[in-house]
Amino acid sequence: MKKNFFILIIALLFQMIFYSCEREEVIVDNNPIIGTWIYESSEAGEIETNSEKNSVLIKPYVVKRGEYWFKGLKYEFKPYGYFESSRNGGSPLQATYTFSNGTLSATVIGGPTQSIKAKINYGLLIMEHNVTNDCNEIKLSDLNELGIEDINFKTIKAIVIIKFRKQ
Repeated sequence: MKKNFFILIIALLFQMIFYSCEREEVIVDNNPIIGTWIYESSEAGEIETNSEKNSVLIKPYVVKRGEYWFKGLKYEFKPYGYFESSRNGGSPLQATYTFSNGTLSATVIGGPTQSIKAKINYGLLIMEHNVTNDCNEIKLSDLNELGIEDINFKTIKAIVIIKFRKQ
């Protein structure tokens, strides 16, 4: 009787061990942003200044700002809201992120959270970066080089569209 009871206990223990192993829940993060993204291009998005002529003339500057900030940049988004960014193989910047409803929000570890419009379309991560303040801080001599001679130049809105391709 003791032998049968001992065998029953052993059988129950094995069943509990194997049952718990079979039932382990595997969590999969299906966020489409997960992966490595490499800078591909910049283009002018919505631009509004104090005149139509100035809006056309400022576009090359907006595109160059996008290239300046993002060319050579690589984002590596990992599951569970963690990512690294690096430029041309340099030291990575680490941050946490959320990506939903057309917004990518990132918090550099120990820093503030920044949000940007973003979407994934035809294998591209497309972000809209606001450069309005940068356009309003252009020196008059640099404005003149762009063909803008209006000393009252004012940018109301300037968006650069940045495209990254999934590696």
